[in-house]
Amino acid sequence: MLPPPPGREAYRIAQEGLANALKHAPGAPVLLRLERTASRLSVRLAQPLSPAPRSPYARGGRGLAGVAERARLLGGSVTAGPSGGDWVLDVTLPTGVAPGPRTGEETP
Repeated sequence: MLPPPPGREAYRIAQEGLANALKHAPGAPVLLRLERTASRLSVRLAQPLSPAPRSPYARGGRGLAGVAERARLLGGSVTAGPSGGDWVLDVTLPTGVAPGPRTGEETP
């Protein structure tokens, strides 16, 4: 189970990313992937770039800026933009849980 801040923000980031996908390319497939390690949570949304016209409801807003602000406030990072034929949103959030020592390493 994740601590509330990163878990809640990951939910909101995924929600915003899915809403953006619907606004900008309605009907196109979307990949949503969440990955968790001991120290971070990654959210990735990918959608094929489409030559089709944008939805009439697709207006510039504060969606990506809001996602970036949420991640920054938690010490995370965001990248968004075209990548390999897809539009990709990658967000990494620290979980606040320090990773354990690796095998063979001394602990202080």
